[in-house]
Amino acid sequence: MAVKHGISSIDDDRIKKYNEILVDTTMEIRDLSHSLMPKSVSKSGLKLGLADLFERSQEIHNINIAYRYDLEISLAPDIQLNLFRIVQELLQNAEKHSKCTEINCQIYSVETMIILIFEDNGIGISESNSEGIGLISIASRVETMNGKLSIESNENQGTIIRIKFSIE
Repeated sequence: MAVKHGISSIDDDRIKKYNEILVDTTMEIRDLSHSLMPKSVSKSGLKLGLADLFERSQEIHNINIAYRYDLEISLAPDIQLNLFRIVQELLQNAEKHSKCTEINCQIYSVETMIILIFEDNGIGISESNSEGIGLISIASRVETMNGKLSIESNENQGTIIRIKFSIE
């Protein structure tokens, strides 16, 4: 039946090429959707936008989330958007993959340095998941802010992600 519809003429190279195009398109759509400022952030600011995100996540996923936001510095809209999308991606990764029951997220400043620490008590990040689209997206956002990203993860001991950047 495959021959009847002409499918047998598609070789492995073409399938790989189509897969690459699909992955690239998915990344572009994801980037586009992530470039839009969430209503909660534009309306209430980053602190309350993240609080709302965490509250909804706790209700849906039954994960205990501790959140500390201690910034005395005003952030530009693009920085707020990057931080929101980074935290959103970290939260989604924890919900989908970590099997955690607790998350701790802190955002604070030391002089002109902004520090984000995101921890969970889950199963850790495996080698196969260490280069997923979500982590690549996070690394890209950190890079656009000239920041540093560190990931500390051990099997069944959770994950700690630290992000630091200057707003000078």
